[in-house]
Amino acid sequence: MSKSGDKKNERRKALYDDLEGMLRERLAERPEDARLHIRLAELYYEAGREDAFLRQAQTVRNLYRGNLDSTDWQQLATIGRRVAPESPLFDTGQPARALDASRRLGDTHGAKPYFDRINERYNELNLGSRFLAELDRALVVLANRPSSLLHARRFSEQLGGAQIVLKREDLMGPGAPLIAAVAGQILMAKKLGYDEVVTGSVYGQKGVVMASLAARIGIKATVFMDGEDTHQQSASVLRMWACGADVEIVDPQSRNTDARVVALRHCIRDPEKRFMVMGLESAPEPFPTLSLNCVGVVGRELRIQVRSQFKRGPDLLVSRGLGTADALGFLSAFLGSGKRLVCVNAGGSLVPAAARANAEDAARQAKVQELSNSLRFDPTTGHVIRKPLGTGYGFWVGGHKVTYDAESGFFIIFYRVRTPLEKGRGGTCAVAVSRDGLDFTDVWSATKDDLAAVSIE
Repeated sequence: MSKSGDKKNERRKALYDDLEGMLRERLAERPEDARLHIRLAELYYEAGREDAFLRQAQTVRNLYRGNLDSTDWQQLATIGRRVAPESPLFDTGQPARALDASRRLGDTHGAKPYFDRINERYNELNLGSRFLAELDRALVVLANRPSSLLHARRFSEQLGGAQIVLKREDLMGPGAPLIAAVAGQILMAKKLGYDEVVTGSVYGQKGVVMASLAARIGIKATVFMDGEDTHQQSASVLRMWACGADVEIVDPQSRNTDARVVALRHCIRDPEKRFMVMGLESAPEPFPTLSLNCVGVVGRELRIQVRSQFKRGPDLLVSRGLGTADALGFLSAFLGSGKRLVCVNAGGSLVPAAARANAEDAARQAKVQELSNSLRFDPTTGHVIRKPLGTGYGFWVGGHKVTYDAESGFFIIFYRVRTPLEKGRGGTCAVAVSRDGLDFTDVWSATKDDLAAVSIE
């Protein structure tokens, strides 16, 4: 292996080590958190540490105490059967076919040679820092980067002099990480000598992004979409056509109607000329490394902006955490640098903290505390107030948090009901209220059909 390959492996190992350390720190605080244990197992799988993965999977199974119907455990078991097909550890009692839908795209015997070849060509080219510099320059034109850096001067003064700066990614729009990932993948396809970039798009966003960037870079683009999706997303289809992309309709009567799977099969038919654009979706190497480098443009920009403004690097970086690409993009450039890196997740409580509350705030908190003490259930143990429409992967009901309105005396929750993609997804949004925080009554609801939308959030 070349020296550059050795350095790339060293950086990758350092990344996995840093992520493992962060997860273990959180597990030390919350040792019974099954989701943290699952993330650690997934990290071991991505790092190729099979023995550690199997040990961690056993820990997860013990935490679920025989509740193997859990979607989280079923998905981890799907990974486990690829690592150890004969192990009884991953026997969930579910038919294998029912779990196939949760596999990562590309994790099939037929697709493996295609992704292996892309990874081989990627490593041969040894793009490294030169490619990242070219990508960052391209994103100035393609994605209106960099995002601005705001020096919060008055906030800094109130906190005692520590200089606080805000990286204003919120001004870039919700698709900024996707644009960075797609742009990087198209640039790589161009450098590797591919003639065509291909993707499968469900809601049209990834297809529009790829078509517009491919037109600017100068490479043919093909987008696969479900027939119903093309009808409902006609405006997005028009934008793809305007950018010169071919939009292929997936026959709803075919055996597999997943546009992404059909797009991958299209690439496999001519693997030397067609490149599969994954965006931010999970896929085999080199896509995890490439996506991390692409969304890492945020951290690379920040490093330059802070040094330009303060003549030194930051001491502490804080990002929101779960469920977004923010932390990956913001913090990846500083992994292994010795800087303090923090991820913050939103949380809620029936009794909000108010260190400097005035008399009115204190009275309201006292009322909330009194009610909290008299509740018929313990909030820390949880209580199911709405159940999914079915069982298995893709069925769920979720609400961000419960809000208590002291004036009306009502608990209020906004929640969503979702079904699997093949059953229409989208689901229902609803608002429910309760006097005791236990029995809730819906006061408003809407479906995607009510709003003539493809999905509803």
